[in-house]
Parts: sequence; C-alpha cells; structure tokens
Amino acid sequence: MENSEWLEVSLQRVYEENCIAKILKKEIKDATKKGDNYMSDIKRIQFMAILKSGKQIKISLIMKTLPPTEHHQDMVKQMGLFGREITMFRDVTPKMEEILLEFGDYTDPMWGKLICFQGNEQIFFGDLAECGYVMASRRKGLDLEHCLLVMRSLAKFHATTVIAVNKGMIPLNIFGKHVFKNYESEKMMKDYYDKVLESLLILMEKRWEPEWLPIIEKFRTDLSPKIGDYVLNIMGYTNDQFNVINHGDCWVNNMMFKYGLDSVTPVSLKFVDLQMCFYDSPTYDLQYFLSTSLNLEVRQNHLEELLLVYHETLVKQLELYSYPGEIITFEQLKKDFLKRDFLGLMIAAGIMPFIYRQENCNDFPELEDLLKSMKNENKVEIVECDDPMYDTVLKVIIKRVYENHFI
Repeated sequence: MENSEWLEVSLQRVYEENCIAKILKKEIKDATKKGDNYMSDIKRIQFMAILKSGKQIKISLIMKTLPPTEHHQDMVKQMGLFGREITMFRDVTPKMEEILLEFGDYTDPMWGKLICFQGNEQIFFGDLAECGYVMASRRKGLDLEHCLLVMRSLAKFHATTVIAVNKGMIPLNIFGKHVFKNYESEKMMKDYYDKVLESLLILMEKRWEPEWLPIIEKFRTDLSPKIGDYVLNIMGYTNDQFNVINHGDCWVNNMMFKYGLDSVTPVSLKFVDLQMCFYDSPTYDLQYFLSTSLNLEVRQNHLEELLLVYHETLVKQLELYSYPGEIITFEQLKKDFLKRDFLGLMIAAGIMPFIYRQENCNDFPELEDLLKSMKNENKVEIVECDDPMYDTVLKVIIKRVYENHFI
C-alpha cells in the first residue's frame, strides 16, 4: 500500500486529538430512585472535559459502589456480587461479542460497556441514558411489544452463552453455582422464602374471598414445610438438562429500552446488573421475568406465545451458530418451566411489594434494617403491600400454579 507511513501518522494524529487533555469539572448525582436498586449504591458522574484537539465534550458515567451500611455491605461481599459482575463484563461479554461478530451480527450488544473498576468495590460503566436508553415503569408492567423484545433478546443472550460455554470461554467454577448457594446465604434465603410463603398465606386469609380457602389450606399443608428447601434446591444445574448462563435477576428494573421515532415502540434492549449470572436451565430467567414484569393483560393472555417466541429465537440463533449439541425442544422447555412454577411464585411474592409501591415514594424499607434484624434477631421481616394490583396479579399466578400442579 502506497503512503502507508502517511496513513499511520494521520491515524495517530486523529486518535491523539480525541484523547482527553483535561477534566474541567465533575458533578455526581444519584442515578436511581429509592426502590430501583437494592444491591449497590449507584451514582451518575458527569464530566466536562477538553480533548487534545481543543474540543470540549461532556462525558457521563455510571458508578456502582458497595452499599454504605454494614450488614448490607457484608451481604454483597459474602455473595461475591461485584466480583461476579466484573468477571462478566471484563472476561465474558467481550467473548460473547466476538461470537456475535464471528457470525456477522453487528447489532448493538445486549449489555452496556465496562469502563474500569477498582478492586471489587467500584465499577464504572458508560451511561446508557446518554445513548437513549431508559427504564420502563415497574408499576405499569410491560406490554406485549416490550415483552416480545425481551424474549427475543433473552434468547439471543442465552444462545450466545451456550456457544461461549461450549468453547470453554466461561469459567463454570465461578458461574456454576447461584450466589445464594453458599452456606450462610443458603440458610438466610431458605428462611426468607419460608417467611414469604407464610406471609402470603396470611394475606390470602385476611384479604381474599372465601373461595380461596381450600387453596390456602392446600398450600399450607403441602408447600409450607418444604418451600425454602425447594427453591434453593432448584438453583443448581445438572448435566442432563439444557443449560445457559442466566441473567439471574431478570426483571423490569434490570433492563433498559431504546424507542423508535414514535417514542413508543421499543427497538433495542440492554440488560444491566449482571451480578447474579449463573449456569442453569433457561427457565430460571423465564420464570423470574414472566412472574414479575408483565402487565395484567399480557400475563392473562400471552404466556404461551412469549415462551414460543423465546424458543423460536433460541433455536434460530443456535442454528446460526452451528451449535453441535442437542437443543431443547419446546415441549421440554414448557415442562422445565412448569417444574419451576413455585420458584416463580416465590419470586413474585417477594418482589412485587416493591414493584407496586409508588415510584416516587420515600417509605421503602431500609434493607440494612431488614438484614440487621435477620442477623441479630434471627427474624425475617416481609415487606407488605396494600396496592390492589398486588393481590390481582398474585391471584392470576396462584390460580395458574394450582391448576397446573394440583398440589
């Protein structure tokens, strides 16, 4: 190639001129509202900077730090959440991007960009809001168009992890076990789910119509003695099932959407908070999302359709990748999904009191107080919710679970 030295010098000058010469000022603000995030402290840092070219630009980053309070911080450290998320963004997602590019997929990745991190205590990400991504309303729940985009994106995410695992790119010594599956966390979460079910049954007795009494009694007799053990036991993979890297905390607050020109149609999605990723059946993520994040109409009328779209996308993506292994059938997917129905119910019962509180309210319980009570008094406190939609949604879930399983 002629003039190769000239081209090299020109490129060096271009990239040199786009380097930051000086930070002029810095501003730090809260990046989330109370109730949006419970596992870290999240700030937005905005810089005004001058490039070496002389151009002035604004840079916006998201800073994720350990919670400032004692028991909350201890729990996050004990579960290894920051280390797991750093490993996902530093080591795993770049490999997943390589897979996408290898097969000609140049679309925007389904996750944000890691900028840097300090130990296992601070992580800096590019600000997705600067790229037009926003959170949806957790109280309204997602409509069908949003849910279809989530299903297609989740299937693509899962399929790409299948290839990455198959190529030995993902360390299963780190991601092979759920963060709840260590001794102290396991005991705490078992007690928590036992208490969630107990509180749910008390609520049903207190507020629901008499026709629910037989179901309440059936749940109390058949589920109460074993629900904590059941939920924890199902959080672990076996080699005789189809497995993926699950997001692990897949609900509406852990995804951001970009919209089309009409400001209504979702056209792109980014998953955030990859701190609970683990290897297991994809129906873990499916139960988590479908139990917590849909609006009532979608929940009542479109579950089968959403599962079908997920499966069709998963198969298409794995076939694109020329995956040599056996792909889960739709019938097996549905069977595995139903097998985890009680997991979905417990997740919904635990999360939805936070979902249906007003988004601008200030009376969210302090997690530090709840954890302190658990540790010092061996007492599990459950957050209550008086919103009628909480009861309405739980009735839909419980009716479906009861009819599917005849407990």
